[in-house]
Amino acid sequence: RLASLNPRERRKVISFEFQIQGDEVVNRRFFRSVVTSADKLDYSQATSVLSGGPASGVNPQVVRSLRALHSLTNRLMARTANDNFGALLRSLDFKLGSETELPAQKLVEYWMVEVNEFAGHQLSERRNGLCCGLFCPML
Repeated sequence: RLASLNPRERRKVISFEFQIQGDEVVNRRFFRSVVTSADKLDYSQATSVLSGGPASGVNPQVVRSLRALHSLTNRLMARTANDNFGALLRSLDFKLGSETELPAQKLVEYWMVEVNEFAGHQLSERRNGLCCGLFCPML
């Protein structure tokens, strides 16, 4: 419950923002913010929304946003699959995610990896004296 984003509850978070142009992430940043979640969906509900299924009881803005994010994520994943790293993974017969993984799980996994890579890069730059971003008292 501590880390959950229950509907209509304000939570202090560290937000990660990705600026996209076409099918490319051109800028990333993170900052402290307060969010109020509009809805709460489990993976099955989110997958139903992503597949165009019924979204009864789900905020229409959440449905539009989730479907737009899914479309964008699919384009970015396809682009990654076609770059040199993607070719290497295919040559090693490496599979991202399991075959039984729900589309909503793949969506969350993709963005969790993006956030973790960006956070790791920022922390590395901070240790090297190159980063002047968000103050983090844990460092």
